[in-house]
Amino acid sequence: MTNTMLADALFAAFEAGDPDAVRSLCTSDFVARQNNGPLMDLETVLGFSAAVLGVVEHFRCEDAVRSETSSGFVEEHRVRGTLPDSIELDHPPVHYVHEASTGVGVWSQTSTEWLSRVMPNRDGELSPWT
Repeated sequence: MTNTMLADALFAAFEAGDPDAVRSLCTSDFVARQNNGPLMDLETVLGFSAAVLGVVEHFRCEDAVRSETSSGFVEEHRVRGTLPDSIELDHPPVHYVHEASTGVGVWSQTSTEWLSRVMPNRDGELSPWT
């Protein structure tokens, strides 16, 4: 599988809410970091993804611009869906870097305001993933 095919399959699995497919595409020691936050293991990322899919209808990544690297890929895409209050989510580009050989994923978002609307913590503040 080429790194471009890996990217297609990985984001399709996240969109479909298929944690087994995501696991099959990531190394067992996969870690990710969002917006310079703490490192998250794969199960934490899958939990975050399930929580988002549980409240954002028609969640999808669109307008992907991707470059394959010798050890993974770099991608930018928009996040779209429908929020619980029926407002359409059209999130600015998310930047994602994946090192397939090491299983390290890093992504950043220019804004996380939409997450607070769908996933506040017990105190009504942004989730620890933002």
